[in-house]
Amino acid sequence: MPLKKAAGYEARIVRDWLLMADSGAIALPNFQRSYVWPNQRIADYIVALFEDRPTGIFLALQVQGTLSFASRTLKGVEADPSNAQELLLDGQQRLTSLWSALKGAAEYNFYVRVEDLKSRDMTVKEVEFKLATSVKGQELSDPKVAYKANLVPVGILLDGFGIEANGSGQDPDDPGKIWEWCETACSEEDGATRKLENAIKSRLQQRLLIERNLHYYILPPETEPHVAINIFVETNKSSATIKMFDIVVALAQGDHGEDLRNRILEFRNSTPVIEHYFSRDEEKMIPEIGEWLLKVACLKVRDSNHEDGLPPKEQNFSDALANLFVEGPARGLERLDELQRDLEAALTFAAQHGGATERTLPSWPPVHVIAALQSDLRAIAKPAWRGTANRLISAYLWRAFLTDRYEAQANNRLFADYKRLRACLSEISTTGAYTELPPIFQTDEHPIPEAKDLNSLERPLQWINRGRLGPAIAAVVIQKTPLDWVTGNRLDTDTIRRLEDRRKLDRHHVFPKGYLGTHASREEVNHGVNGVLLSKEGNLALGNKAPDVYLKKILDQSQGLSEDKLRTRVESHLVPFDALMSGGSPSVRYKSFIKQRASLLADEIARLVQP
Repeated sequence: MPLKKAAGYEARIVRDWLLMADSGAIALPNFQRSYVWPNQRIADYIVALFEDRPTGIFLALQVQGTLSFASRTLKGVEADPSNAQELLLDGQQRLTSLWSALKGAAEYNFYVRVEDLKSRDMTVKEVEFKLATSVKGQELSDPKVAYKANLVPVGILLDGFGIEANGSGQDPDDPGKIWEWCETACSEEDGATRKLENAIKSRLQQRLLIERNLHYYILPPETEPHVAINIFVETNKSSATIKMFDIVVALAQGDHGEDLRNRILEFRNSTPVIEHYFSRDEEKMIPEIGEWLLKVACLKVRDSNHEDGLPPKEQNFSDALANLFVEGPARGLERLDELQRDLEAALTFAAQHGGATERTLPSWPPVHVIAALQSDLRAIAKPAWRGTANRLISAYLWRAFLTDRYEAQANNRLFADYKRLRACLSEISTTGAYTELPPIFQTDEHPIPEAKDLNSLERPLQWINRGRLGPAIAAVVIQKTPLDWVTGNRLDTDTIRRLEDRRKLDRHHVFPKGYLGTHASREEVNHGVNGVLLSKEGNLALGNKAPDVYLKKILDQSQGLSEDKLRTRVESHLVPFDALMSGGSPSVRYKSFIKQRASLLADEIARLVQP
């Protein structure tokens, strides 16, 4: 393909797009997000092609010599991206969808439903998709079944164009995929095979698809990387799927030559603690971690205009990134590495305070603050003074977990707390003490939960999967490393994470639903104070009996377990053992238990929030 001399609009037929994609002649700059289109959107796009409707303009950067950006091929393409002739800046989802559907590279097979295959006019009604391994998918792999349903597999439409579904060129003596499918589909009809083959080739394959023009705007190879990036950003700003992180990543690669997506992925893969707090879906996980790092970077900005940092808001991400690299690429990477270590340290600190996993971490904002304060903490030399600083940060974290401080205006409020905490740490580093506490410590404005706030059955506290206070109560217990009631195993951070990974960390109703029955409403039974975290093994062993009944069952079935040892296990969760063993009606026992446990929790909370 000859090199273009100037930017401009061009047209290329589908066949040539596919040939270039399959050979690696078209590649993707790494700052682009991964392929994410769902099957229905793929089907809708293919229908739009068949119906000759507008399908958008592609944006490409022509390559001459060395690639301007680190690049990769389309998902599923096995080729060397370093030989690319063009980098696709906009259109990845569309081209990958078309390539994978026609190539048969996905686990789903796509079919064109026409009005009547026997009529040979090939009027397209819709495009369907079926899981190849499903019963229906296996049935439709039989051409006879598909033919009766007026379905033509999209995968055969590449036949004869040098890019076959099986990954090889077509043998001249091979009759072709379309002929083979037609021969099997309508072999019982005299003369029907050739007519059907001709109709599919001339209408579906060539006229409606393979020879369909797709327009694109091509940037010449002389285009400066930052210009290409700016065009990419402007093109994608209105996209509902693109996030500020994606734009910042593009700017980083354009301005600093740094592939942030890959660095974040490497960070995730090399830092075990990270996996417990972010999605396992790479497409979601990379922006999640990236935005966390950028929020911490905002707080750590230090320049003549922002001596105390920037609020961690999206509009400040680009400035924070530029500040990272202000001293050059090498120093920028060092500071990025430091950010990653600081985030790891902050999450480790949160885990020590009961936030061992995403589900048990009550609040995210304080983690950003604690990560940004790591360099200030390291600057405190004397062990006793470091202890003072750690107690202050610990009390701050508990107040962030337990109060409403960050439920509104979180970015502005955490910025105010961060600046004051940083000032406190500066004071500690020189005198061993601090003066004014951050606003989060103003109890009148952000009250600490007391027993009366926790024990109400009229407005029951929500459990761990809802709100903030439920997970915070769970964290209060987890930080004490309680014991499993049945196994006796200590539920430390590693155990909590292991059980979560295996989906074997359960919420046990201390007073089970089956026991309370009509004596308590569903909301009352699910009261956060009525929950403890146990292993699934332990939870299942307890059943739906009264607390004293299932506790006696544990004693009977556990050789060598004394009542005192069982008491220790139960009370390690801040659960009043005697309240479980007492008699009385279910409603009386339950109200007494809620009141007593709320009091125990409130006492522990009062201790934790003191610096």
